[in-house]
Amino acid sequence: MVEPTSDPSGPFAVLIEDTLRRLDRIAVELHRVEDQYTGGVEDRSYLAFVEALKLVTHAARQLVLEREETFSGLLPGARSSAYSSLGSDVVAIENQLDAHLPELGLERPKELEVFAVPFARLARRIVRNVELLFFSWPNDVYHTENYSSETLGKVDIRLGESLLNLFGGNVTFVKLWHPAMRERDIFHNAVFAHELGHIAIHTKVPVGLLEAEDKPPGEDEIPTYATVSYDMLSPPAGLSDPQRESLLSWFQELACDAFAMRFVGPAFAIAFAEVTSPNRPFEPTQSSPGEHPPSHIRFAFLREEIARFFPAGSKERECFNAYTESYRRDGGGGATETEIPGAEEWLGRVLKKFRHYLPHLLGEAEYTPEMLNGDLDLVRRLSQRGTPPAERIVALDSPPSHEERPTAGEWSRPIDWRSILNGVLIWHLTQFDPPKVGEGTGGGEVGGNGSGRAEHRRLAVKLAVGGIELSEFHIRSTYLREHYAHMRIHESELEKRVTR
Repeated sequence: MVEPTSDPSGPFAVLIEDTLRRLDRIAVELHRVEDQYTGGVEDRSYLAFVEALKLVTHAARQLVLEREETFSGLLPGARSSAYSSLGSDVVAIENQLDAHLPELGLERPKELEVFAVPFARLARRIVRNVELLFFSWPNDVYHTENYSSETLGKVDIRLGESLLNLFGGNVTFVKLWHPAMRERDIFHNAVFAHELGHIAIHTKVPVGLLEAEDKPPGEDEIPTYATVSYDMLSPPAGLSDPQRESLLSWFQELACDAFAMRFVGPAFAIAFAEVTSPNRPFEPTQSSPGEHPPSHIRFAFLREEIARFFPAGSKERECFNAYTESYRRDGGGGATETEIPGAEEWLGRVLKKFRHYLPHLLGEAEYTPEMLNGDLDLVRRLSQRGTPPAERIVALDSPPSHEERPTAGEWSRPIDWRSILNGVLIWHLTQFDPPKVGEGTGGGEVGGNGSGRAEHRRLAVKLAVGGIELSEFHIRSTYLREHYAHMRIHESELEKRVTR
C-alpha cells in the first residue's frame, strides 16, 4: 500500500480502483471454480462455500464503494485515518476471499470422496449447519480451519450478516486439511473424526440432561460437553498455570479421541497410531507439558475404548492392543517423573464424566459395539472372497439383532459404511502377527512382513472403498425409489398428457 502524503486523496483513489479490480477478478474466478463442479452430492459443501464467497465478494465490493462515497465528505485530518483503515480492511477482505481460490481447484481422490460423503452426512446430525471441506497439503499432519459469519464479522459486521442472510442462520465451513501422501488410504481418514470432535464437544449440553451436581448456579452458564466434564472438577493443586492449561488441553484431546472412537469405530485407534502418533515423537515434560498428552496416557485411554468393541481374550482385542502399542514412543516404559503430577488420575475422573454425557452428544450417530459385531462376520466373509462388502441379503440372511426385521418384498439392506471400514480393516490386521512395541512406522507397514502386509493393505483399501461406494449407491437408489413411488402416473393419465 502506498503511503499517503499530506493529502491522501490520490493514493486513496488508487487503492479503491485496485481493490475493485481485485474483487472483480475474484468474482470471475469463483464462477470458473463453480463451473468445474458436477453438482453431485460429493460437491454439495464446496458449492455452498463458493456461493458464500460470491456473496461476500459482492458485499465487500459494496463496502468499498461506500468508503469511496464517504471519503470526499471527510475533513482533511480524518482522511489519513480513513486511508489507513481502508488499507487494513482490504488486506483482511482479500485474506477471506483470495486465499480460498487455489484450494477449491484441488483434485480430490476417489478414496477421499467415498469416505467424505457419508462422514459429512453423519456429522451434520451432531453439529448443526456445518459444511465439511476436505483439502490436501504437503504437511504430514491434520489441521482444521473454520470459516463462518463470526470470522467475517471480525472484518466488518455487515460481511458476517450477509452470510447469515444467505443461509437463513449461522453456518460454519470447516476446512479439514490432511496429508496428500495419505489421502489414498481410506483407513487413515478416520482421523477426521477426532477433528470433528474438537467442534462437537463445544456444543452446549441440554439443561434437562444435566445431573444435579453438574447444573450451573446461573441460567446463563450452560456448560458444553467439554466444560461440564472439568468445570466441576478442579485440576490437582500445586500446578503452575502452564501445567493447568496443558492439563485442560490434554483432556480435550482425549475427549476427542473418545468421540472419534464412538463416531467412526475402532478404526480410529489404528489411524491415530499410524498417522498421528509418529508425528508426536517428543514426550511432554514437566517444564514443557505441551498441548498433547504423553503416549502412554493416550494409548491407555484408547485401549479402554477398544475394550468396548471386543471381548476380553478375543483375537481382535489382542490385535488392536498390540498394534497400537507398537506405535508408542516411550518404549513402553509408562509414566516418568517429568510429567504433570496427578495428571493421569484427574484425567480418568473427568473423562468418566465426559463419557457419561457422550451418548447424548452423538445421539443416533453413535457407532456401537452391537453394530460392529452384528456386521463383522459378514464383512469378513465377503472380504475373504475378494467381494466388496456392501449389502446384507435380508431375504435370505436374518439381519443382526439391532436391526428391524425385513419387510415384505425387501431383498437387501446396505451395510453401515462404518461397519465396512472397520470390518475390512479388522480382516486385514488379523491376517498378520501383531507387531512389537516400537515397530510401528506408519503407512500400514509394521513388523517383519512388510511387503506382504503392504500389498494386503492395498487390497483392503480397494475392498473398503468399493464396499462403501456400493453401499452409498444402495442408499440413494432406495431413497429415489421411495420418492418415485409417490410420483408414479397411471398409464391412462400419462396417455392423456402426451396427446394434449
